[in-house]
This record gives sequence, C-alpha cells and structure tokens, in this order.
Amino acid sequence: MKHWQEVIYYNSPPLMQSLLITADRYLRRPVEYGPVFREYRARLEEMQWWSRDELEAWQLERLQKLVAHAYENVPAYRRLYDEAGVKPTDIRTLTDLAKLPTVTKQQIRANPSAFMARNAKRFKPIELNTSGTTGTPFQFYSDRATESIEWAFFWRHKSWGGARLWEPMISMGGKIVVPLSQKRPPFWRFNWAEGIMWLSTFHMTPENLDLYIEQVRKSGIQFLRGYPSNLYIFAQHLAKRNVKLPMKAVFSGSEPLFDYVRELIEDRFCCKVFDWYGVSERVVTASQCERHEGYHVHMENCIVEILQGEEPVGPGQLGEVVGTCLSNYAMPFIRYRTGDMSAWCSEACSCGRGLATIEQVQTKWEDILTTADGRFISPSALTHPFKPIKGIEKSQIIQEEPDYIVIKVVANSLFDSIQRDLLIRGLQERLGTETRIDIMLVNDIPKEPSGKYRWVISKVPFEFNRLLKLQREQGSVRGAAM
Repeated sequence: MKHWQEVIYYNSPPLMQSLLITADRYLRRPVEYGPVFREYRARLEEMQWWSRDELEAWQLERLQKLVAHAYENVPAYRRLYDEAGVKPTDIRTLTDLAKLPTVTKQQIRANPSAFMARNAKRFKPIELNTSGTTGTPFQFYSDRATESIEWAFFWRHKSWGGARLWEPMISMGGKIVVPLSQKRPPFWRFNWAEGIMWLSTFHMTPENLDLYIEQVRKSGIQFLRGYPSNLYIFAQHLAKRNVKLPMKAVFSGSEPLFDYVRELIEDRFCCKVFDWYGVSERVVTASQCERHEGYHVHMENCIVEILQGEEPVGPGQLGEVVGTCLSNYAMPFIRYRTGDMSAWCSEACSCGRGLATIEQVQTKWEDILTTADGRFISPSALTHPFKPIKGIEKSQIIQEEPDYIVIKVVANSLFDSIQRDLLIRGLQERLGTETRIDIMLVNDIPKEPSGKYRWVISKVPFEFNRLLKLQREQGSVRGAAM
C-alpha cells in the first residue's frame, strides 16, 4: 500500500478495513483471475497427467521461442550469447539449453535495463520485488500473463489438498492486516472477495492465540495456509493448551518446513501439510501432491536444472537450483541461478503425474523474533520493509534484546537518510514503535562457520530457535519456500 492508503486503512474501523481489503482484491481479480488464468487453470488439470516426453516437447517449443525473443530484443542476452558463440537455432533439444550461459541476480541488479526487452510494453509488465530474504532487495519486471499463470499453479496446488477454487481459507502470512497499535480483538480481517480470513501474525501473544482458537472454531473453515514459522507458533500454542483444530489440509510455503515443524502442525490440525517452493522471479515452482513423495516441478511454465558448478547432477545428488521461466517475455530469466540447493528424486512419484520431482529445497534458515510485549514475529514477515529500499547490497537482522534490534547494512550510494528512515519505519510497523532499531553500516557480513549465510539472528530465547540451532549443527536441513 502507498502511505496515504495506509493512513486511511489504519484509521478505519475493523469492518471498514475488511471492506477495503475486499474491494482491493476485487479490483485485482481481472488481472490475476482473467482469461489467461482461466485458460491455464483448465490446461494444467490436463497437463499434469501428460507423459514426461509430452511435457518436455511442450517445454522445448516454448524455450525455442523465448530464446529467439531474448536474442532479438534483450541486449544483455544478445551480448552473452554472442560471447558464448551460440545462436537461437542451436537450441534443438532441451539438453542444448546448457550451451547458454547462466545468469545471476548480481548481473541483473548491476544493469537491469539491459535485461529488459525493447518491446517490454507489449507484454504489460508489472514491477515486482524479490522476497529480500538474503537482505538484498531486488526489483524486476514480470509479464502480466506470467502472474496469472502463477495463480493457476497456486490453485492447482490447493486442489491437490482437496480445496476447490474460492474455497474458504484461513491465512497466516506476512500481511499487516491489523494495525500494530490495536490491543483489543478482533485480530483478524476478512477478504470476502476470495473467502479468506486473515489472522494477524503480528499479534500472536498467548492470550491472543486463545482468541484465535475460538475464532477458527467459529468460522468452520477447513483449510489453512501460511508461513511454516507462523503455523508452528500456532500449533505449539495448541499443544500447550492440549487442543486440536481439525482441518482438511494445511498449505505452507516461503520458509523451510522442517520435519519437527511438519509433525507438530499435522498433529494439531489433524491433516497433511502440502508444501510449496518457489521464487519471486518465477523461474522455478514446485509443490507436494497428495502422496508427499517429493516436490512436483511445474514443468508447464519452467525448466529446472540442478547443477554443481556448470555440470548437471544425477538423482540424489545435491546441487544448485537453476531455473528458466517460459512465459516472462518482458524481462526474461533464462538459466537463472537461484542460490538454493536441492536434488532430483531418485524415484518417480507414485501418483502417476508426469511432472519431475525434486527433494526439499535447502534455503534460508532464520530465527523467529520475540518482541518485548510477548509477540512472535516470523522472519519472512520482516522481508517486506526491505523490498522497496534502494541501495542495500546485503543486510542482517540481529535481535540483541526483546526491544532492541541491530540491522547490519552493506550499502551503496543510493542508501541515504531517506531510505534509512523508510526502513526503520517499515520495521517498527511490524515490531512496534517501542522497539529500538540501530542501523550499522559495515563493509561486509561474513557467513557462518558452516558456510551458510544467516539473515535473521535472535539472541532472545524461543523453542523454535533452539531446535533450529540443533538442525544447523547437524547440517541436515532442507527446507522449502513459496
């Protein structure tokens, strides 16, 4: 939301806030759920049962068109492919994709205009931001059609858990749906346009979570979605109260889903968790079906490679996930290195779908923050204030005390006092104005001794963080993001 919209929203009563949310979603529906969505929603139901050969033939046809477009219309790709001595006509099979050089986020951030198509306006581009989970905000553009296609995949995934289109759902994501200054219930808002009840994940104190239990029971809603850390906080509270809230399915994403987190959530909500992995750039998405035997790659709109260096790996071998989005013509991402790690599953899923499967993805491992007033804050919720900020090369959040946060920032010349104040304001909107936030400019932020880079570190005790520390020490965590 823009600042003036936030002022109106935060100063409105709860019913009006729900009406504003609903109106906003109705306005977005023609873009997200328009003709492209309806076409792909029907197509994906059929294509998931295609054979692997049929799916790869579909991929090859779209890859050839995309590479030809990138060579003719995107300066950076023309230069890279000329330097590599490869032409679009050289892409005759999917294995020929390896002839093209890979690209990184750093390359695109250094010169984003060179990766924009000269005819980008033809594809109605939408400006987006990466999640910022590495502490490095990244703005890019996506076709409007690509976003509609992503929603079609989103709902196919929900159908694997038994949810129909527009099925009522409870959401525990990272939206600030209830003003942080509000101290009395209701701590939930409604998106009636899509049948979603949003539980505020910025008000999760033990007392308020008791109210959440009653509200969920009262709603009768049978499907729940959210960040694993938020779901875990709720499930842990249910366990302390010796309460279960039966659901038909829980959908998770955007963070690692550890085994102990999945087990507790499934126990308290009496159903399976259907996890989703994806990246903002849409170069790879994958999700779990009803068999839970890996993550089905959404081959209809992405090509996934798993590489060690530049070489592909075999089943069961860990490597970097490299993806190509087949529908984004405004700003193509071709052989884009995600920085995440995974492996191809050794066996096909017994569900019979032709879609390839990968193991859980090893990505960010972050701590949950505990505020001075007893609220628990998911690390994914803290990515949002970083998204619009310019000039941050790298950052790290360290919680020294419940009311004291240090933000280490590796900055360039674009990070000025205005950007600094915007960042502090965005964080205080989520953590509370009583939270002291110091921004420390540093030359670099080193990795952990394990070689991992941690973005959120909390020195305030919390059970999830203790278990996470044990997982890190064992070095065996593979998570999934949405």
